[in-house]
Amino acid sequence: MELLIRARPVIVAIFFASIIAVGVGAYANAQIVFRGAGLLAHLALMLFVLTESFGRLSLKRSKTSRIIARTFLVLYALMFSGLAAQLVMMSLSS
Repeated sequence: MELLIRARPVIVAIFFASIIAVGVGAYANAQIVFRGAGLLAHLALMLFVLTESFGRLSLKRSKTSRIIARTFLVLYALMFSGLAAQLVMMSLSS
């Protein structure tokens, strides 16, 4: 967890770069780029929420904040797994 906490600036940078790549993929009508960048953006956001939910940083947050972060973490994990499965199915069908 400490590694993720130290990597938070990189995670945030990857998130914003992925958001830009989503826009480029949508503009160029490249579905694999669009979905791959979306997957990467959600992974970065899920890792950020993971650091807010558990570890040293979460102890500085209120109990309500930790519960909300953990709830979003479960939703992100479900959505991320669905998006990853769609990306794999799309790459196999092409």
